[in-house]
Amino acid sequence: MSFPSATQTTNGTGIKKQKRRGTNRHTDVNMSTYIVKLHKNQSLNNEGKRKAFSKSAVMEVQLLMESAIATITQNAGLILDYSGTETLGVKTATAATVVALSGLLRDNAKDAGEQALKNYEAATSNSKECVV
Repeated sequence: MSFPSATQTTNGTGIKKQKRRGTNRHTDVNMSTYIVKLHKNQSLNNEGKRKAFSKSAVMEVQLLMESAIATITQNAGLILDYSGTETLGVKTATAATVVALSGLLRDNAKDAGEQALKNYEAATSNSKECVV
């Protein structure tokens, strides 16, 4: 009696059948979902109708976002290497963002980052007060 090898199936085709495994949707971050939601909230024209947003446009926006994030992350790493520190702080993150982006996008990103930091500090200070 011979047993099938790792590359054979029991029907003798020589091709190993692999079970298809699904992706874990809870851990995969898909920015396109957030892009579409943001577009739906911001896309009403003057007549109250929604503007169309194709899949290819969503993919292009996602690629632009991934590129900007990669550039900011790389800039932050270079700043940390240059300064000889290993902790990413507010000044480093701000500098990396300001260098990577320009114009109105830079200004909006800087303002949104400052507001997010204020919200975080307010939330953590409130939780500390509640615990004590």
